[in-house]
Amino acid sequence: MKKWISFLIASFLCLFALPRMTAFAAAEGTLSVRNQDVSVTLSIPEGKTQAITALHVRLLVSADSGEIEKPSFRFAGTIPSSIKDVEITNKGGQYVVDLVLAGKKGQDIFVGSAQATIGTLSLYAGSSSSSASVKFAAEPGEGSKKPSVSYTGSEEYGVRYAVLTDAQPVTVRLSGSVRPSIPGTNPPGTNPPGTDPPGTGTPGTDLPGTDPSKPETESFDKAAVPKLTLSVKTGQRRITYKWKKAAGADGYQIYQYDTKTKKYKRLKTIFDGKTVSYSRNMEYATDYTFKLRAFQTNADGSRTYGKFSKGMKVTTAPAKVTSLKLGKQKAKKTQKTIRITAAWKKVARADGYQIFRSTKKNGTYTRIKTLTNAKTVKYSGISQKRGRKYYYKVRAFAVGADGKRKYGNYSSVKYVKS
Repeated sequence: MKKWISFLIASFLCLFALPRMTAFAAAEGTLSVRNQDVSVTLSIPEGKTQAITALHVRLLVSADSGEIEKPSFRFAGTIPSSIKDVEITNKGGQYVVDLVLAGKKGQDIFVGSAQATIGTLSLYAGSSSSSASVKFAAEPGEGSKKPSVSYTGSEEYGVRYAVLTDAQPVTVRLSGSVRPSIPGTNPPGTNPPGTDPPGTGTPGTDLPGTDPSKPETESFDKAAVPKLTLSVKTGQRRITYKWKKAAGADGYQIYQYDTKTKKYKRLKTIFDGKTVSYSRNMEYATDYTFKLRAFQTNADGSRTYGKFSKGMKVTTAPAKVTSLKLGKQKAKKTQKTIRITAAWKKVARADGYQIFRSTKKNGTYTRIKTLTNAKTVKYSGISQKRGRKYYYKVRAFAVGADGKRKYGNYSSVKYVKS
């Protein structure tokens, strides 16, 4: 550990820019667990197009059960920063992990991508069996208790803050040996598994991958094509994505087709190989096309990606019809029926509407008219018996890419007595 790391963390603001700026953006922070390691991944702050050249992240590690030793951290080799340093301190039985990255103007931490794997935190048991929790902490001076990071852009003046969304804490179960000794300081074979130089330790204790009989991870088939299914419930704009777990996968990426650029763009990265579903609110009455691929994270933080699934299409339901109003047309007293007019507010991107009627508010409703002209928001062709009370409701529909209708929720029920 360099002696100036504590000073660097404490004076992060002074070293890179002045003055302090309040949080104005959001970013995603993800912790993913593999065995006793936790991979730390960040997305570029929302709205940023310039290079992020300096970054400070703070993690908190605490024991949930048993005892834990001081953790260690290794930065991913793909991060092009001149300064990569870490300080780990024990404060009140909780380990605080400060990560600092800083580089020159052209050294973009995210290397032009939307996300970057910062590195891997390794945890060690202090007793025969224990567990620990790891979470992102709030940045000092940011003014919020929410998980956050501080950063500096290549063309900005001042340290900025970004609140981390989807920054869920993780629990790591620990077992076996305590924190390993520094490789090479003990006789071969006396260090815990994985810390001796390859070929010098006890059989099965060499570095991962040197013992063919004990592979480091589950085999990942990058040639396998996943199957993605999409669904939307009636009246909803929330899309549910489902797929089967890919062997050896550490996560998945969902891509959305952009009709303007005619290209796919990444919508979501899921950093959990066990996750097989995801849901997200989109626009009402809109056609979408998505595809998915799996990935495995390598030891250096880089990724091996699998093949994309087939592009799948789905249409969300239109919004609920609002502002339904009913009116009666004038009629002679001798007439047995009168004309009723129904009007409502136009629903964006709807392809048509359906009008339903019942003699009881909570009774069975019968569809009396389907309007296939999306511009129609008024209908005067309803005939109602004189002296009777009828209840009405309206819903919109959108025709999906498959030619089937997606229905929105019904309007509030209105009645008229003739």
